Amino acid sequence: MRLVTTRFLLDDGLAVDAETDLDTDRWRAPAFSLAGARALAAATQALAERIGHECMQTVHVLGDDDDTDPRDHDFDQDEDAPALKAIVLVITWDHMADGPKAATRIVTPDPTGRYWIGGDWPWEVATWQCACGLRDEWHNTTCDNCGRTRDDQARPAGASA
Repeated sequence: MRLVTTRFLLDDGLAVDAETDLDTDRWRAPAFSLAGARALAAATQALAERIGHECMQTVHVLGDDDDTDPRDHDFDQDEDAPALKAIVLVITWDHMADGPKAATRIVTPDPTGRYWIGGDWPWEVATWQCACGLRDEWHNTTCDNCGRTRDDQARPAGASA
């Protein structure tokens, strides 16, 4: 598996950075570090407040908010098994009528500490527009047409990458 860091757009054009395996399964859930899961949690909760909970999923990170480590675990005394420092929970609000078990899912980290969240969301890899006119995916930072980099593009005042 070859993971690449890219930017994803979720509902309403909200951008989040994560890793994905573009070689084998383009539609697999993005892989988030614990810090990325926290950013996704803030974004999904803000979006739910704006458009309503009934039509979406939200992510929640419960636990050690003071952890600055981008991964979610530290090795215990014998360094064999990771000790979890946070719980990542996904709530599907439109399943709440079926009970808490049907509406919630705990996402456990893979052995590298990444959380594969949201495979059933309408993720879209973000793109950028080069000044020469070519549009490319976010993780491709250099234009194949003219060689300019994504960060070397003129942007109007207030515009974001």
